[in-house]
Amino acid sequence: MNARIETLDLCAVKTTIATAGSGPTLLVLQGANHVEGWLPLYDSLARDFTVILPTHPGYTGTGPAPWLDHVSDLTNYYLDFLETKDLTGVHVLGLSLGGWIAADLAVRDSSRLASLTLVAAPGIYLPGYEPLDIFLRSDSQFLDDLFYSPEIAAGAKLTALDPAHEDALLNNKVTTAKLTWSPRLYDPDLRKWLHRIKLPTQIVWGEQDAILPSAYAAEWARLVQGARVSLIPDCGHAPQIETPTELESIVRNFIASRS
Repeated sequence: MNARIETLDLCAVKTTIATAGSGPTLLVLQGANHVEGWLPLYDSLARDFTVILPTHPGYTGTGPAPWLDHVSDLTNYYLDFLETKDLTGVHVLGLSLGGWIAADLAVRDSSRLASLTLVAAPGIYLPGYEPLDIFLRSDSQFLDDLFYSPEIAAGAKLTALDPAHEDALLNNKVTTAKLTWSPRLYDPDLRKWLHRIKLPTQIVWGEQDAILPSAYAAEWARLVQGARVSLIPDCGHAPQIETPTELESIVRNFIASRS
């Protein structure tokens, strides 16, 4: 399936949006790697959903975003995005950093949202379960950390470490560091307000996540009332790539159970 690509000029930043399919809206908020592009998972989901994949301001394929200092700035951007596109009844699939954004979005204003699926989301801190310091890892090491399967990691390196992507990777690392450097990968204030999320919410985690231990899934579920947890065996931090069939089933079953 070929996604439709459009350019959006919003908040003085030009970004690209990929859209495919029809049916209920499924907004996919990407992680910080942001060089994955349109994945086969999104084609599969687009058989029954209108899948919308925006590019985060400040990341690959966008212009500079001088107002971007915190993850909460991206949250407010997506509040404007939902309003500008007049989207309602939106199911949100937040991947890693995108999960953090999605949770913050629901804390601030969930009026246009229908459900949340948070996949390996940073944003909170769990004492005794330190996240991996991704800023101390080389690009090759990070990809090894990202996946449970060495074969999938090796395949990802062929694409991500291609010299053609060097500038994009560096840009994304700089932006991610700006947003999550201190404190590392979390907002100390976010957990205080997660009780405000009243949407159907599910937390998805790879059991072998080397970046954020799967113990974080239970902590998210404790903080978000009524959230359910799905753990994926033999999977690391990126099930959208490593176990797409399992993630698709989890997303579909969850949304169907809430319809």
